[in-house]
Parts: sequence; C-alpha cells; structure tokens
Amino acid sequence: MGVVIELDRIKIEEKKVKVVLDLLVSKLVKDIQKFLGLENYYRRFVKDFVKIARPLYKLTKKEQKWE
Repeated sequence: MGVVIELDRIKIEEKKVKVVLDLLVSKLVKDIQKFLGLENYYRRFVKDFVKIARPLYKLTKKEQKWE
C-alpha cells in the first residue's frame, strides 16, 4: 500500500506522495469522491486530516453550486 515501516516510525513511500501531488484538478463530484477515498487510507499519517479534507467533502454535497 505504499507504507514503509522503520524501527522508529511508519511513513508513506515518496513515489506515492508524488503521485498524489501530481493528480489533475477536477471539479467532477465523482473524481473528488475517488480522491477522498484514496486519501482516507492515509488519514492516520496526516495531522488534522478532517480539517484539511472538510472543504473537499463540502464539494461533494448536492446543494453545492459550481461557479
């Protein structure tokens, strides 16, 4: 899954981080949901993940209007 286990810590493989950073920006709800699904696995490695991801979750709500 792209996780490296060392004696004193667990971290994400650098190439996995690069893939996420290079993803195209999309305004399609399905693409945002897929991204959130992928990132949900890594939430344990990101401090305050919920706070960071909250704006993306808001974009998936039906009442959200695109401008």
